[in-house]
Amino acid sequence: GGSDDAPAGSPQHDAYHRGIRYALISYALGAALQAVVGGVVVPLALGRLGIAPRFVYAAGALVLGSSMLVPAVVIRSSSLVASALVLALAPVGLGVMLAVPYAVVLGEPEGAAAPGVYAGLIAAVHAVSELPVALVMTPLLQASGHGSSAEIPMVVGGAAACVGSVLALLIPPQAGGAA
Repeated sequence: GGSDDAPAGSPQHDAYHRGIRYALISYALGAALQAVVGGVVVPLALGRLGIAPRFVYAAGALVLGSSMLVPAVVIRSSSLVASALVLALAPVGLGVMLAVPYAVVLGEPEGAAAPGVYAGLIAAVHAVSELPVALVMTPLLQASGHGSSAEIPMVVGGAAACVGSVLALLIPPQAGGAA
């Protein structure tokens, strides 16, 4: 809540800047968690534990979706601390979702031979999947009268990530491919 356009020292101006501070703390915490999960947990899950890549990917998508839906729908603005802590998990889920395809591709002989090409294709797939969500946001926000509200993008993005998690589990792997 709040507004950056409100007069300095007003409750709305202070609320806006308090929200920004919590968002930055959440972002820093999320970056640290992402480094640990992406650098330690994902390789451990895929390598030593032998968990199928699609299950690790689905878990990452579920963490991302939940971290976006819970603050937007359940917690809302009642608790900045709770929202910031849950939202800090978003980079973790996204990091897992980005790390798994790279690990799978680079683990295959064809992928290891041309990592740049495959990495570019994977990045393009992620970008293309984000475009519909981004293109839907402006019309939805304008139609709802919530011009700068973060709730609609959080709900749509969180729901899309959760659907992606389910699809990763339901779509059977191709023969000879990574499970």
